[in-house]
Amino acid sequence: MKYITLSYTRRQTASLCNEKCIIDQLQKPGVLVSDALAEKVPRTVRNAIDVVRLLGERYLWVDSLCIVQDDVESMQVELDSMARIYSTSCKDNLPP
Repeated sequence: MKYITLSYTRRQTASLCNEKCIIDQLQKPGVLVSDALAEKVPRTVRNAIDVVRLLGERYLWVDSLCIVQDDVESMQVELDSMARIYSTSCKDNLPP
């Protein structure tokens, strides 16, 4: 499965991130663009979603949304996989 990754620094203001209490909601198709949660998506992520579509790709991996932020065990597993996640992301359509 091809995907594009987004690496960015979150602001100190409250913004949507993956937590145990909303993981089921976040897994529903289209929730980040057409749901009440969509309003909480940081502009950087919304812009990245638009760029991914323009590139003709389907998936965007964003750490704050793909890693459960309030689950220490799950977070450690994902953090240990960061090199693999970024190195295997799609680079075909991106400029060098």
